[in-house]
Amino acid sequence: IGVLRDPVISYFELSSGEYRHRDLSGNYEMNSLMGNISIKDRDPFPHLHVTLADENFAVTGGHLSVGEIGVTGEIFLEPLGEVLERKISQENGLNLLALD
Repeated sequence: IGVLRDPVISYFELSSGEYRHRDLSGNYEMNSLMGNISIKDRDPFPHLHVTLADENFAVTGGHLSVGEIGVTGEIFLEPLGEVLERKISQENGLNLLALD
């Protein structure tokens, strides 16, 4: 929970196989933030979904592509005890978790 300043959220369109992005301007209440941090091409790869509220209490959400903590950000990470890796799916071209 907390505040995000000028976040960018995204939505993956299955039909086109592309992400649509929406730049939000200003401060937004971060009502929830869920996801994981895995490894992709030897680098950390955060896959995060966020729910945000504006000053009119309108709620929006999606993939969090960009976000800067405003006043505060209370984020808790829980280690799983194993490393999660992502690999490109031949089916759809997405970087999916390799759970073998």
